[in-house]
Amino acid sequence: MKKRIVLPIFLVVSLIAGGLVSYLTMDKGPLTRVTVGAYPFMEDVSIKQRKEGAVSFVVNARKAVFISNSNVRLTDLTMLLPDKGLTLRSNSGVYNIKDKSLRVEGAIRASTDTYRIDASSVLWDASTKELTSSEKVTIEGEKFSVQGTGLEATSEKAKLSGNVKAVFNGQ
Repeated sequence: MKKRIVLPIFLVVSLIAGGLVSYLTMDKGPLTRVTVGAYPFMEDVSIKQRKEGAVSFVVNARKAVFISNSNVRLTDLTMLLPDKGLTLRSNSGVYNIKDKSLRVEGAIRASTDTYRIDASSVLWDASTKELTSSEKVTIEGEKFSVQGTGLEATSEKAKLSGNVKAVFNGQ
């Protein structure tokens, strides 16, 4: 009689344990993970800012490390400015949660359908929608190339200041 009871209990426990091990080891897709170590961090992060229902910018990053209460270091980031048609890529940046600004550092490549911007440091201010830099910046289009030290770009214009050099290849 004991053998009859033990065998079904053993089978039920084995099935439950096998199912649990299978669930815990299976790939559950792109989940955001939060781990607390030296600094809390998240992986596969997307930050969207909406203003009056419209998306004003999107920042995607492979990793976000909370280095203070208001600053988050982002790695392998891509920033999209839909209203400008601009995509910016870099290895590193710091997003300020309070003022929603993004300081991007490293080899920066930003582009639209008509031009490309290369720089080593830029600051995106979401409240004014300005992209600024005090470093060397190069802007290249199909028929022009302009470089200078210092950039102030809004939705209407881009201004380079200091040591500006321009080459135009048009007719």
